[in-house]
Amino acid sequence: MAENVSINVDGYVIRNQNVVKLLGLYIDNLLNFGVHVDNICRKAGRNLNVLARLSGVLNVEYNLLLFYSFIFFYRSLNIV
Repeated sequence: MAENVSINVDGYVIRNQNVVKLLGLYIDNLLNFGVHVDNICRKAGRNLNVLARLSGVLNVEYNLLLFYSFIFFYRSLNIV
């Protein structure tokens, strides 16, 4: 596939992009979602780290609240 493809439409130049974010979804030029899944995993991992640090400080109720808001949300989307 050509790397430097661009299309001119009514004076607007549309260039080829490796990855685009559309409505919060990352799609690469081969229509794979690997970049999107990597991004979600990175966010969930970051949130899990925060949860682990706070687990010794907060009670069980707040730990569960953070779990559902940080981690379970991504799992409920069936992304990971």
